[in-house]
Formats: sequence, structure tokens, C-alpha cells
Amino acid sequence: MGMEIIDFKATKCKHCYKCVRDCEVKAVQVKDGRAVIMEDKCILCGHCLKICPQSAKTLRSDLDMVRGWIRAGQRVVVSLAPAYMGLLKYKTIGQVRSALLRLGFEDVRETSEGAAFVTAEYARLLREHTMETIITTCCPSVNELIEIYYPELIPYLAPVVSPMIAHGTLLKEELGPEVKVVFLGPCIAKKKESMDPRHDTAIDGVLNFNDINKWLDAEEIVIGDCEDMPFTRFDPKVNRLYPVTNGVVNSVLATGAESDGYRKFYVHGVANCIDLCRSMARGEIKGCFIEMNMCSGGWGPNFENTKQLLKTLHLDVPISGEESPIAPFGSVFWFRPAALEPLFAHGWEHSDFPPEPLPQDGTISHAIERVYPFVAQAAGYYPAVVMSRDFAVLRSDTMQAYA
Repeated sequence: MGMEIIDFKATKCKHCYKCVRDCEVKAVQVKDGRAVIMEDKCILCGHCLKICPQSAKTLRSDLDMVRGWIRAGQRVVVSLAPAYMGLLKYKTIGQVRSALLRLGFEDVRETSEGAAFVTAEYARLLREHTMETIITTCCPSVNELIEIYYPELIPYLAPVVSPMIAHGTLLKEELGPEVKVVFLGPCIAKKKESMDPRHDTAIDGVLNFNDINKWLDAEEIVIGDCEDMPFTRFDPKVNRLYPVTNGVVNSVLATGAESDGYRKFYVHGVANCIDLCRSMARGEIKGCFIEMNMCSGGWGPNFENTKQLLKTLHLDVPISGEESPIAPFGSVFWFRPAALEPLFAHGWEHSDFPPEPLPQDGTISHAIERVYPFVAQAAGYYPAVVMSRDFAVLRSDTMQAYA
């Protein structure tokens, strides 16, 4: 299944074997002198796509298929993942809907509609308290990790579909089974999830934002120039936070499910998820509601704007998009004034910041909350989280945990 989603061009592979070394689950092997993905071991985290210096691995696209449906006059509806708020350029979210409608889609709906139903199911599980520990099932890569490598943890997986599947099912029930539902989001693992025989009738195609930007460019459609056509269904509110780190936990807490006896915390990043699974397999973690997300969660679409901010501040420090920054992400942190002095001395103007309400990601505000450790490093200081990872995971006594 993995090779159907990640295309490998052997002629481009230059024997660097970076993907072999860096795959956390060792799902890449060397065969006939080339790196080959083992389909039955791949969890589709996408890391090998990001780090391949030769672009030997590419993502299979459903773009031609979707365009073919529209040209044939079929009814096609978009389920739009909330990540669009940080990955597309617009002035109002209604312009995003308008631009996609111009491409020929019958309607554009937010996947967060499905997330609202998923949140309600999680809240029900917490109230009933029949599961010893609950692992959220919104991230298909996490589900793959557990089903392939830690099957003893399968009983802890919440019996709840992802927002994508919930929304696809909802749209088919509302608009008719003949309607083609296309999911638009950034996660490559959603392609495999959409083909899972347990729910393979909910989603007919999956596009990512590179696909949609390519299509918009071909049609000469600029989102920011489109009219404002607001979404017509109910406002999903906090359920738009699902792709944000701790978003599922926050959505559940917003239902009032705080005094249910479960400790609630999140873990993100491949290595951290593996560490947590190992700890759970040893029986070290019980009585928890755990949001697991394979994506690192630290950068999102904010790497380039953070790099640009460092240039604006005339700071030259190493920065890598492959590792999350040691940043507070809106929480409380301690610092020496001298460490962040260049940031304070910049001479900010009110016009430097976007108007409220802020997009989910991609603004100067999001760059600032990620640039703190690099500013401190440039001033000769060392940024750090003052706790061990094992302590944070095993005891859940961190800013990432809710007692």
C-alpha cells in the first residue's frame, strides 16, 4: 500500500541512504543498490519525502482523477481540512471557498464539521469510562504505528473514526452516495486511510495543498482576488484546532469533560510516539486520554516566516525544518532579558501584525513565538526544556498535561 502512495524513482537515487538511516521504524531497505520502501512496514509519516536530497520519492497525486470527474460533469464536493487557514493565502476564509468553487466543485465544506461529531464521541467515551486508557485515532500514521509495531496497544485505540472519515460519511448521507467527496489537506497518510476497507466508501479522492495550488495557478485563480463566499454550515469553532498540537485535547476539554478521571496529555513527533508506545507496552502508563500525532507539531507552515524574521533581526544562527524549535507556543516561559534583547529592540509597529482574528498559522505572530530560542542562541544563551522527555511522557507532569 505504501508504494502506491509514495512513488520511488530509482534513477534519481544517488546512494546517499539518508532515508535508510533516518527512518524511525526502519521501513526502508537497500535492494539492488537502491533504497526501497517496505510496504508492510511503512507508517506513511512522510519523513523520507522531506529529507530526500535527490527528490527520488514523490507523492502520488489524485489531481488528474479529480479534474476528470469535474470535466465529466460529476458532482464533486470538497472536505477542507482546517490546515488551510495556515497554508493558503487569503484575506477572508470565504475567499478560499470561492476559489475552490471556481474550479468546478459543487460545494466546499470544512472537515471540522466531522471533527465536531468525533469530539462528541470522545466526550462520550470519557463519560462512560469503560476503557482503561484511550489513544485518539485522528492520526492515521499513529494508527499504523500501533497496528504494525505495537498490536498489544490496539485495545487502547479509541473506536472512533477520524474527522475526515466522519465528514465524508456525513456528506454522503446528506448529499447522496453518488457524490464524490474529495479531502483536501496536508497529510499524506490520509491517502491510505481513505482506502482502508473498513471505511473506503467515505472519501473518493485526496488532494494536498501543492495539488490545489498547482490547479489554481493553471486556472489563473488568485484566492485573494476572489469574492467572499462564507461557509454556509454551522461554525465548528474549537474543532478547527484538531491539526494544532494539543488540538484534540482542547476540543474535548471545551465540552466540559475535565473531571472524568483521565489524565489528558499529548505527544507529537515520530520518536516521541514510539517512546510512548514502548512505555505503554511495558505497562507504565494507565488511566490516560492521550492525543498522539506523528507530525512534529512545532513548525507547521511557519518555518520560512521564522527564517525570514531571523534575517530581519540580522541574526545568523543554525535553524532546521526537520526538528521542532524549543519554543513555548503560547505558554509561560522564563528568560533572561539580555537573551531576547534583539527582539525587544526591533522597533515593532502595530502595522507589522495582521488584524484579528488571526489565521491558524503562518503570520509574524507565529514566527515570533518560534524565534525565541534562536534569538537567545544568537545572544550566547542556551534554550532548553528543563525536564527529561521520559519524565514528561511517563509522569505527564508538564505543560503538555492536564491533571
